[in-house]
Amino acid sequence: MKTKNSTQATNVIRPDLSHRYASSTVFSRTANLTDSIELMSSRAIGVLDLLATQFEDESANTLNNNSIYLAIDSVIQEIQDIQAYIREFRESKKEFDVGAYLRTLSADSEQ
Repeated sequence: MKTKNSTQATNVIRPDLSHRYASSTVFSRTANLTDSIELMSSRAIGVLDLLATQFEDESANTLNNNSIYLAIDSVIQEIQDIQAYIREFRESKKEFDVGAYLRTLSADSEQ
């Protein structure tokens, strides 16, 4: 018998968003990371360029506030994606620190 919570856990949506990034999202190679960041930052700049056109002169058509808000939000989300990719790349490049691991073991045994 499924409970409400178990039903929710099995219906988790996990879309494949790899089309938004460079051809490979495996960042074992720096080139894959830089290609993805280039793509994401170009999209963000493109949105900002479009927003900027409405402020170039007074005769320009003005976007409504909701469109402006959504465009700015998309740029914020894009930059947060870039930050997440950089964090993951940095974590993947960290070397295992044996000394720190041994210190945690000795600290645990002292307690």
